Amino acid sequence: MERPSGYLDVDLVVARRGDALETRVLDSPAGETGPLSAPWPTESGDDRAVGAALFAALFAGEVRLRYEKSAVRAFESGLGVRVVLRFEGGAEHLPWELLHDPDRYRFLALDPWRAVVRCTEMAAREPSAASVTPLRILLAVSTPDGTPAIDAAAELMQIQSRLRPFTWGAAIEVVTVRTASLERIRETLQDREFHVFHYIGHGAHPLGGTGHLDLTAEDGTTVSSRSADDVGAILAGSPSLRLAVLNCCDSAGNDGSDPFSGTAAALVRAGVPAVVAMRRAISDTAAVVFADEFYAALIDSGGVIEEAVARGRAALLAGDEPVSSEWSTVALHLGSSIPADQRQIPVPGLDHDVQFTISRPASLRPAVWEPLLFFAHHGDRIVTAAGAVIDQTAEVGERVSAFFGGAPSETTATPSTQPLPRGAGLVVRPDLPGVECNPPQAAVTWTGEIAELTFLLRAPTDLVGRTVGGHIRVFSGPILMAETPVSIPVGAATAPAARHEQPVGRFRRIFPCFAPEDGELVEGVVAVAEALGDGYLQEIVSERRSGAPLDWMRTRIAEADSFQLFWSNHSMTSAECRGEWEEALALRGDGFVRPLYWEEPFPRSEGLPPPGLAALRFVRLPLPKATVTGSLWGASKAEPDPVPRAGSAIPSAPVLAPAPVLAPAPAPAPAAERPAVVRDYGAPTPAKGGGGKAASGLGALTGVILTVFGVIGGPTMGAIPGAGAHQTYWWPIIFGVTLIVISLIPWVRRR
Repeated sequence: MERPSGYLDVDLVVARRGDALETRVLDSPAGETGPLSAPWPTESGDDRAVGAALFAALFAGEVRLRYEKSAVRAFESGLGVRVVLRFEGGAEHLPWELLHDPDRYRFLALDPWRAVVRCTEMAAREPSAASVTPLRILLAVSTPDGTPAIDAAAELMQIQSRLRPFTWGAAIEVVTVRTASLERIRETLQDREFHVFHYIGHGAHPLGGTGHLDLTAEDGTTVSSRSADDVGAILAGSPSLRLAVLNCCDSAGNDGSDPFSGTAAALVRAGVPAVVAMRRAISDTAAVVFADEFYAALIDSGGVIEEAVARGRAALLAGDEPVSSEWSTVALHLGSSIPADQRQIPVPGLDHDVQFTISRPASLRPAVWEPLLFFAHHGDRIVTAAGAVIDQTAEVGERVSAFFGGAPSETTATPSTQPLPRGAGLVVRPDLPGVECNPPQAAVTWTGEIAELTFLLRAPTDLVGRTVGGHIRVFSGPILMAETPVSIPVGAATAPAARHEQPVGRFRRIFPCFAPEDGELVEGVVAVAEALGDGYLQEIVSERRSGAPLDWMRTRIAEADSFQLFWSNHSMTSAECRGEWEEALALRGDGFVRPLYWEEPFPRSEGLPPPGLAALRFVRLPLPKATVTGSLWGASKAEPDPVPRAGSAIPSAPVLAPAPVLAPAPAPAPAAERPAVVRDYGAPTPAKGGGGKAASGLGALTGVILTVFGVIGGPTMGAIPGAGAHQTYWWPIIFGVTLIVISLIPWVRRR
């Protein structure tokens, strides 16, 4: 469904002057006007007749011209037009939600592209920080003795049913207070951060008095009638609150003389950014229908209140009588000085293209732990705001290929059975009868980026020659999101064929682009790379701190075989680094530039990375957590990987850091649970006295052992998938040489 990406306001001041309605355009994309008068509109007739009379009186002469021009400009930009009504007295009681355009045969309040809102003047509200919690909704129910009976249970059930796919996945949290006193509301709002307050009960505005809500007294049974000012003071004390929904009778009305006597206007005046309320009594059935469609539309629209209200009204109109006649009862009130970001509801993003990819070996060897990879990712390509295209499916394929190498494997992709909200928790549960799985299940949070889990499978020897059939199931709460059938043969315990060594080409001359503040880390990377055969342009490393001119750097960029960009919070704001990466992109294209990063979270800012870099794959430099701000070479005590059982042969595979999705970041989602196989390092311990020498000596000794082991090979390597016995193994040689180089660096520096 096509929807507006925002709204342009036609701001009108409306007042009664005797028997005339006076209107002026306070502000609009097409300009302002002076006061213009029209005959007072009739309130007799059906909805269309009343709406047409209101439209003719409101949009008279130049006001109509400004409105039409503003609408054209808005629609050309993919925006809607919002009619903002500011009342100066005597006109606020008219049913403005019935505004009907006779030329287009439509009610404005039913059209998401043409919103009608009532504006209340109010003091500026202090901006609140971006929410980092799930969307929280407080449902307050008050049905004390002595008030007319209402079907609160039906409305509660409908709202909870509509939000259940989100609440089960923990993307939305709903808290219900069933005997709502003002004190209980206050305590609940103080206990945690809420974004929506929804009231189910009665309200009224006595003639000449202030609107009030019939809350419940502390005894839990009798009525405690509280003024709108009292309720507004409590709600305004919650800075995270964005919206109040008063789904009760008479909550929007006023006595015709004081524009703040209506409960809705009083709440806005107190500081609540937006209030949805009823202008007159509404039936239980209509209240349930509106609430159901309103919250569905609020989620679907990404938190746009105007669209959600319009769709809720349309659902009422589409119902049977008498519900269909109640659609214009719903009124939307906004504060005059509330910026758009303070009205936006932080609803979780809803992804309709989520896929679950499972990759595992073509067969299981008996009594040997074998890996099974799980990925949650977008199935469709993503286009970022900067225009970069991200293909998560292709990236998952690259990770699988890098993990299994040339070993036979099978990969299956299964789409999610329903849209998945961001922030929802997923539980993955392999079910393979007779096969041991470690862990039995694992959890991860869907954030819109690729989520990855690793399981280890081990088949007993009595399954040799048989095929194990089962499923990999994915749950969000109790909802089954996907069920992938898996069939894996169990083969004989034969040694796999020896792999043939393939020469790997390396970049001989690498241009390092980095900020001077990152120099120590870069020097360490350069030392390791040179030990493995790569050559960095050493003069760049040494001249960087002295601020070499860009022209001199350009000649070195042209001489290099690769441009290595060390992306960090320092380099992304460095004018020198910007000049160099722009030169590299212009000179040799994106295949020449290879960016990496090590800081968490991924360094980004407005417009950074720029489009030219955002289209590239950023590779994460896997450093211990503490080294992003400290020394790369500080001694640290590593925590061993968890193993299923002592003495078990666990397949060794590269741990690939996911590349960041370079898109404008949404509100951060809850942290994911620890994956099945995680490499986690402790904080570095400063070397004191002989501790540094001991650490260096231990590292050098370990490096020598690994190097010798890689040269002579050994029968114990047969436990690793795809490896043969008695041959040269390059990976321990590479790690051994790296450890030796790292261990020698502190000794060289002390010399």
